[in-house]
Amino acid sequence: MTIVHLPKEIRGDNLEQACLKAAGELGYQVDSRDTYEQEYFLGPFKRGKEYQHTDITMVRDKIPFFTVKTIRRGINLNSFIIQEVDSTPEEVTAQYLEKVSQYL
Repeated sequence: MTIVHLPKEIRGDNLEQACLKAAGELGYQVDSRDTYEQEYFLGPFKRGKEYQHTDITMVRDKIPFFTVKTIRRGINLNSFIIQEVDSTPEEVTAQYLEKVSQYL
């Protein structure tokens, strides 16, 4: 797992778009998943769910390379996490991050 520090605070929505543009330009297919927290309230019973974060997995030839984790839309971020697959070369991650930088 790698922590990526941003040069300034960036809205999560803008970071997500930069990550998706960079992935497309480098030829990755993306699997983007939103995570929600399920909530239950008792007396009277109610349930709901609250958005937590988005994870974007970069895939090429059906092989996952890495996942950009914990992007939170609607708030400013100063860092995010990349979870590499064990076989992902460091140069591949660096190339992707350079592309993301161009879109921020």
